[in-house]
Amino acid sequence: MAATSGYTQAPSTDYFGTDTNRFGIEFVEIADPGNPNDPVVQFMPLRPEGAGAVNYRFRIGKYELAKGLVASVNATGELMIEHNNAESVAAPWSETKPATNMSFYEIARFINWLNLTTGYPPAYRFSQSAEWQLWPLDDSWSIDRLNRYRHKGALYFLPSVDEWHKAAFWDPSQQRYWRYPTGSDSAPAAVPSGTAPRTAVYDQPLEQGPADVENAGGLSPFGVMAMGGNLWDFLETAQHVDNDSVTDWLLIRGGRWYQGRNTMIASGTDQGRPWQGNNDSTAFRVGSMPFPETDTDEDGVKDHAERIAGTDPEDANDRPGLLVVIREKEIDVRFQTRGTPRYGHIDAYRYYALEAAPWFSAEAWTPVPGYERVLGEGQDVLYREPTASEEARYFRLRIWLEARLLSSQPMRGELSEDLFGEDPDQFGIEFVTVRDEGNEHDLISMPYPLGGVGYAYRIGKYEISEEMVQKANRVGGLGLTVSNRGVNKPATMMTFLRLARFVNWLNTSKGYAPAYNFDAGGVWRLWSPEEAWTEGELNLYRHKDAMYFLPSAGEWYKAAYFDGQRYRIYPTGSDQWPMPVPSGRWGGSVVYLQPPWAGPADVLNAGGLSHCGTMGQAGNVMEWTETAVDGFNGATDKTLQIRGGDWTAVRANLMGSSNASSRPTGGGTSDNIGFRVAARLVPPR
Repeated sequence: MAATSGYTQAPSTDYFGTDTNRFGIEFVEIADPGNPNDPVVQFMPLRPEGAGAVNYRFRIGKYELAKGLVASVNATGELMIEHNNAESVAAPWSETKPATNMSFYEIARFINWLNLTTGYPPAYRFSQSAEWQLWPLDDSWSIDRLNRYRHKGALYFLPSVDEWHKAAFWDPSQQRYWRYPTGSDSAPAAVPSGTAPRTAVYDQPLEQGPADVENAGGLSPFGVMAMGGNLWDFLETAQHVDNDSVTDWLLIRGGRWYQGRNTMIASGTDQGRPWQGNNDSTAFRVGSMPFPETDTDEDGVKDHAERIAGTDPEDANDRPGLLVVIREKEIDVRFQTRGTPRYGHIDAYRYYALEAAPWFSAEAWTPVPGYERVLGEGQDVLYREPTASEEARYFRLRIWLEARLLSSQPMRGELSEDLFGEDPDQFGIEFVTVRDEGNEHDLISMPYPLGGVGYAYRIGKYEISEEMVQKANRVGGLGLTVSNRGVNKPATMMTFLRLARFVNWLNTSKGYAPAYNFDAGGVWRLWSPEEAWTEGELNLYRHKDAMYFLPSAGEWYKAAYFDGQRYRIYPTGSDQWPMPVPSGRWGGSVVYLQPPWAGPADVLNAGGLSHCGTMGQAGNVMEWTETAVDGFNGATDKTLQIRGGDWTAVRANLMGSSNASSRPTGGGTSDNIGFRVAARLVPPR
């Protein structure tokens, strides 16, 4: 028997982002609260009553989330999520295909961004070091049942198993569950794509790949597409149902394009690791509560509108007023700003824009120069305007929230980029400024106390890539060889003596003294005490007038572990264990605990940032420093310190108490030792 549903609720679209990165998510309302559970659901032994009963109205994405929507948020520079198709799929994985290869952690970051940019609390809780955590009981979702994964005030979330099951199988007009999520007890027709009723994308060749999200089969009775076939959907519900442990696996539902019909039935399910994002056949769709119609502070503005405006729905006095004082020759306009809260590793910012008009009309308002984007920090803002005429003047204030999911801790160092070479072989090295001059050493560092640096300096945000060395080869005729993994991979298989030639070229190509002393025969020599670097201490390896150099062990260590107040255990701005990843930029993640054959990540995707803003100082590849193991750069036959661990490292290799070493002539056959460049803050005189 097939459904003849009379459900006609029109979808609604919520919009996110700005300008070219603006996008919409179309939602279907799932009404009919108080429906019973589906008793045929047998995949949850801890829930013998079944699944699907939901006693509140909610919304669910009509389509699986498209790759292009994640790309739009990535374009803001706030998420940096990788979501590519697998090599086994021959068809192009266009922007209209589902977003896959995303772990639950990455999906949670995306959904948190949806909440924060519309003024709502994040759905999922992460610590400053990006560890997924349970919400406290007072903050947890408790409608129907306690759910410590989801915040009670979140507007957007990943659907729970009950919400997803109801949207897929419950028929509100027939008041019953169907066996398949296309409103039928009979298997839908298998199709490669399309929108015909009672069809689904399944039983297709593996190499074909999934269909576009808006052409992925017939609709469920509520009007939701691809609840069967195309791709599995990640759910918010733990395998053991209770959502009280962040180490539990999560349920996935729906089946994939190359599987059979049994994966689509009401009792079909699978599980996925929350931290695993390398699955090309698991996607997700977004759930949402209806927009609240409440006015908690009774100020005449709905809570949802207040959140979007950046004000507080629980404070009736929070709507800022403009104090306008008119004098004979000028007008003073004054307003008070407010700061914004932090949620773990997510920052929300409240901005104010002052606008003026000669008459009260929607077309007449223009931004007041210099007051178009005032960051709210609790300050009193004054704008003074000369009164050149007797024309009427009107002023108004716009307020909005912007949320940023940081790839690491808030970066304290300023960014700068120095360019080298010439087109088509020009390249830039991005530097982070490290200040807090005169900080103390870290007493637990090895092989002796390190990290105290008495001067400000800059250090490369990223490890040097193969492409940078290859471009320097072409412009400067250096003849250096690298491991040839790819242009964006870290440059490895270079001895200290070889990379010193690269660093010297950076200096001489811009008119500075070479950092390292080589005689006419290419033999490395010490500088004389008069020529040598003396900032901090005497260093006979480095020239005093060099602009660029390999970081000393102290400079490297400070950039990695010092947070401005104290030393952290890991170079991710945290004392918590980093999350192992094969690549990515999520805060608190490190490229380590990977198999040897995996190799390092690209230098721009080598884990979360240190407190000062450097990437990859933990894991990916070990890095040369300029400092001898005994700490005194007074002879060229000493071994040099190597720090940071590589992609195969264990946790202990990432700590400040861990170090390795190699002779200056060694490392030429090592594919796990790279380097980054440091620089002066200002050019030498």
